[in-house]
Amino acid sequence: DMRGATLSRSMGEDTTEKESSRLSGIQVDSCVFDEVGKMESEVVGKAEGRMGHSTVKRLIYITNPGQPDDFADVLFQQSDQRFFYNKCECGHEQCAVREFPKCVKIMADGHGEVVCLKCGRVIPNRSQGLWHADYPKRTGFRRGYQWSHLSSMFTDPAKIVRDCENPPQGNLSDVMRLHMGLPHQEATDRLSIAAVMERCGQDVMST
Repeated sequence: DMRGATLSRSMGEDTTEKESSRLSGIQVDSCVFDEVGKMESEVVGKAEGRMGHSTVKRLIYITNPGQPDDFADVLFQQSDQRFFYNKCECGHEQCAVREFPKCVKIMADGHGEVVCLKCGRVIPNRSQGLWHADYPKRTGFRRGYQWSHLSSMFTDPAKIVRDCENPPQGNLSDVMRLHMGLPHQEATDRLSIAAVMERCGQDVMST
C-alpha cells in the first residue's frame, strides 16, 4: 500500500502540531520510507505508531544524502554505518568511496577504472563486494548502507572524477550527494556560530 507522508492537517486551533490523514487508521508490520530525506522527521514517529500491535516492526529508510547532520544523515550516523568494499585478487579489500580519487585510474582511451591501491590491478567487477560496518555493535539497533556510483558497472569512474574537479553548473553538492552518496554542503552556504555572533549587538530588533 503506497501512501503519502505529508503532514498537512492541523490537529486543532490551539496547536501547531499536524497530522496526516494518509497515516491514520492503519496497522502495519513494516514501513518503507522512500526519499526519507525529503520528509518531515515527525512523519517517522507517526508511522512507527502504526506498528504498535506488530511483532515485526520493520522500518526501511531510502534516500539520497542531503546536507551534513540533516535528518537523513542523522539516521545513518545512528546506524552501524556499512560501507561497500571490493576484494582484489591479491586479497586486499578497499572502499572506493574512501579511497577516491586515488583508486581511480584513467585509461588510455579516457575511461576510468577502479584499481587496487596495493597491487595496481583493475577491480574486474566493482559491483561485487562486501559490506563492512564501522560500528557493528549498533547492528541490532539499525543497519545503514552507504552506496555510490563507483560500485556500478554502468558508471564511468573517470566522469565522477571530472565532475568533482569541474562540477556541472558549478554544483559540487549534487555530484557528492547523487554520485558519491555522501552528504555535502557548499562552504559558501554554511553559517558558522562565529559569523552569527559577529552580527549580534545590543540593539533591540525592530517590530
